[in-house]
Amino acid sequence: MISDAAHPAPLAVIAANDNARWCAAVARAHGIAAASTPWGWRARAAMPEGYPEAVTLGPGAAAAEVAAAVPPGPASVKDSFADLDLHDAGFEVLLEGGWIALEREGGGELSGASGASGASLAGAGAPPLEPVRTARALADWALASGAVAAGHPALLDDPAVVVLAASDESGAVVAGGILSLGDDAVGVSNVFGRPGTYAAIATAATVRAEGRPVVGWEPADLLASPAAAGFVVVGPMRVWVR
Repeated sequence: MISDAAHPAPLAVIAANDNARWCAAVARAHGIAAASTPWGWRARAAMPEGYPEAVTLGPGAAAAEVAAAVPPGPASVKDSFADLDLHDAGFEVLLEGGWIALEREGGGELSGASGASGASLAGAGAPPLEPVRTARALADWALASGAVAAGHPALLDDPAVVVLAASDESGAVVAGGILSLGDDAVGVSNVFGRPGTYAAIATAATVRAEGRPVVGWEPADLLASPAAAGFVVVGPMRVWVR
C-alpha cells in the first residue's frame, strides 16, 4: 500500500501518529514537556533511552527545522517516512525499519477487526498475557523486557496504555508487550519473549481494537516475528541519532 515517501499509505501515517502518542505518554510519565509542530511531535528536553526527541508525522518535513527543534546534546529523531537527511546536523542513521499493520485473513485488506490472522495464530504455544496492574509487577516487566523507560509507574494510570505480561510457573516474567489505545488505531510496541508472543499481542490488540487498525514498527532485522503473526510492512522508517 505504499510505494514511496511522497505517497505514504494512510496506515503508515496512522502508525506514525500512534507511535508519537506513545512517545508523548512516556514523556508525560517522566515529567518531560513536549509539543506538536507543523511537521510532527517533539520533546522539549532529553527523552529516556530508547525514545526519540522528535517524530515526523508526514512526508516532506524540512530536515533543518526538525534538527533545530531537537534539544542539544545526544538525541534521536524518528524519521517516519525515511525521507530526511540529517547528516549536516550531526546525525547518523541508527537503524532502518518498517511500520507494520495487522492483516486480515484472506490478504489484501488491513484492519484491527476480529478475524485478524494474528488472532488465529495465538493458540497453542502462545504465552497467556495479562495486564500489568501494580508498580511491582511493572518493575518486574521492565527488568525482563529491558524497556526501562516504559517501567515508570505513572504509565499504569494512563487509560490509553496497556502493559501486558506472561509469567512462568515461578512467577518470572517471560514475555510481554505494550498496547497504546488511540481513537484511530491500537499500537503495539516493546514486544519481547517466548515464540508466539507477537501472535498473542496481536490477539490482545484485536480484542481492544473494535475495528481500528492494529499498527506498530520494528527494525528491519526484527520484522520476521510480526510477519509470522500476520503483520505486513506498510511503510519505511528510520531512526537517526546524534
